[in-house]
Amino acid sequence: MVGVLIGNRFKSSIYEPQINVDTQQLIYLVIYNMLIGIGLNVVGGSSFINIWAHVGGFIAGLILGMFLSTMNAFYLPKWKRILTSIISYSAIIILIGSFAGLIYYSIIAL
Repeated sequence: MVGVLIGNRFKSSIYEPQINVDTQQLIYLVIYNMLIGIGLNVVGGSSFINIWAHVGGFIAGLILGMFLSTMNAFYLPKWKRILTSIISYSAIIILIGSFAGLIYYSIIAL
């Protein structure tokens, strides 16, 4: 989610409203969370945090934030409405598939 907020600030469109967030604070938050994640993995905490999965999610959020529109979809060109729909439905399918895989593999591991 933070990647989407930061990515939205890099849009070049002057006609679309931007989400009003303090980008510097969000970047500090990302750096702080990365350091905590790396520190917990180095110290050997009881839970392993996959830092590369978080980095991948952050990069995907940056890309989505740059391309998804903050305008009402009624005023968007047709190709942008179709692209937004494809990205949204793909994200929902991936989310459902991830939970199904998590449940499936947790049952098999038992």
